[in-house]
Amino acid sequence: MLRFKHLAAVLVLAAVLHGAALAGTIRAVTVQGSIDPATAGYILRGIKAAQDSDDALLLVELDTPGGLVTSTQDIVKGMLASRVPIAVYVTPEGAMASSAGTYIAVAAQIAAMAPATHIGSATPISSEGKDLDRKVTNALTSYMETLAERRGRNATWAVKAVREGISATEKEALKLNVIDVVAKDRAALLREIDGRKVEVAGGRNVVLKTKGYPVQKLPMRPQEVLMHFLANPNVLGILVLIAMYGIIGEVSNPGSILPGVVGVMALLLVFYTSNILPMSTTALLLILFSVALFIIDTQVASHGILTAGGIISLALGLFLLVDVKDPLFRMSISLVVGAAIATGGFFAFAIGAGLRAQKRKIVTGHEGLVGLSTEARTDIAPVGRVFLEGAWWTAQTTSGPIAAGECVRVAEVRGLRLFVTPEQESPPRAQDSTSINE
Repeated sequence: MLRFKHLAAVLVLAAVLHGAALAGTIRAVTVQGSIDPATAGYILRGIKAAQDSDDALLLVELDTPGGLVTSTQDIVKGMLASRVPIAVYVTPEGAMASSAGTYIAVAAQIAAMAPATHIGSATPISSEGKDLDRKVTNALTSYMETLAERRGRNATWAVKAVREGISATEKEALKLNVIDVVAKDRAALLREIDGRKVEVAGGRNVVLKTKGYPVQKLPMRPQEVLMHFLANPNVLGILVLIAMYGIIGEVSNPGSILPGVVGVMALLLVFYTSNILPMSTTALLLILFSVALFIIDTQVASHGILTAGGIISLALGLFLLVDVKDPLFRMSISLVVGAAIATGGFFAFAIGAGLRAQKRKIVTGHEGLVGLSTEARTDIAPVGRVFLEGAWWTAQTTSGPIAAGECVRVAEVRGLRLFVTPEQESPPRAQDSTSINE
């Protein structure tokens, strides 16, 4: 009799361990912004942590306008291979699960939305040829259809979300069997899904036990936060501009140090970002070409032609910098135009100031004395003395004798001797043959 009781206890325990129910901690990750390698790594880390701790549920709170296809596929693969059930909750109010977010929501065992949210618009965007568009669209359509059928959701709507770019509000999505739950907050969601049976990796069925269980938040690591920040194409463009200005500043003013240090640091961050976002080689060459044109124009007088070419090359390079089809990962037009105008204005001012300085009369050193007027302190016939700019000078006339007290104008300076002419005459250039030693 005792053995029978022991056997029954073992069978009950085995049934529980087999997946009749899961209970314990609920782990939560929060994703806001684009889906990129940083957010993909964050979600995958959450899945691993939930599996290692044998959590009852991994809750992904999602608000995204879309992202990279490769990062989305990495996330979905991790979700499908997870031994812990996953709920994707589009929150807070006003949030979205567009484009890449739609695939992630459809792939989850539980798809939920908060009020005033929407899902869909999963059409792949491409600026290339129609044949490539068709291939990409067909591949992603099949991918979405497979995910929807795997989770028992409306595959017809899911296919239209890819092919036609349709979207749905939370109420429409619930009615169309795109999602499972509409919940006003996290607590309501956990109460609503408690007791539902879902399938996890390996075909194992699990009954969710989520009501009243504690939620443990898994924050992003500092490295992931930095990666996510740098994955913004506008941030990348600004770093490129900082690097460009720093390098030009150091080349134009050797030894200034600070511009060079800042420029190199920004350039290193650009190199680091190239591991996160695919950058166009052509765009980088256009930007480097613009830098070369700007630097050359500081050394030669091209009347702004090289600067104009640099502005055009810079604008094209910035616009094409990130080699991704999705316009979400293109630089803002306003930033591109603003950067081009600011750069053009800066170089127009700098080069214009340089040209004006070349034409300006020299006002320092001996050359600065030419054209000044003073009084003859002695007779100058042909050599005498004048007092000018706080110093006594030997003066030599370039015409007839000049009496003491008359006004004279400096026509030329040779060493420590001034060649002067009467004030009323135009100052002719002194001839070597008229030179008289003191």
